[in-house]
Amino acid sequence: MADPLICRVHPSHVLDVWPHVVDHIVKSLRYGWGECEAEDFLDRLLLGKWRLWVVLEGQQIVASATIELVNYPRARAVRVITLGGSRSKRWLKFLLTELKKLAAETGSVAIEGVGRPGWTRALKSLGFEESARHVLLRIDNGQ
Repeated sequence: MADPLICRVHPSHVLDVWPHVVDHIVKSLRYGWGECEAEDFLDRLLLGKWRLWVVLEGQQIVASATIELVNYPRARAVRVITLGGSRSKRWLKFLLTELKKLAAETGSVAIEGVGRPGWTRALKSLGFEESARHVLLRIDNGQ
């Protein structure tokens, strides 16, 4: 079987690909706290604020990632917002290669993301380290 192909989706083509990736995004959102819905992702992808990448095996989209560039006061990072699909052991290292290229193109010094513990284990073998734990306190402001 040929290596998976990692493709950056231009904002003008997001609607063409959306039906094939929306389930990946929705599944990722189950681990969030309601801060975004799939429609919010679509809006930002269409505007080019966030980026959509897909993983192809043959003609089939088997995974997708949503990405943003984050400008901190002293550094820039590539942030993976969502990452999902099937057969990640086949494509994860190829995606990382492309993310490193994006980091070099944009002057980013890190690739970061927040995810469930399973992703921490999967990414460790690719050189990632757990740098912090994400904590959350929900505030009810009468809404």
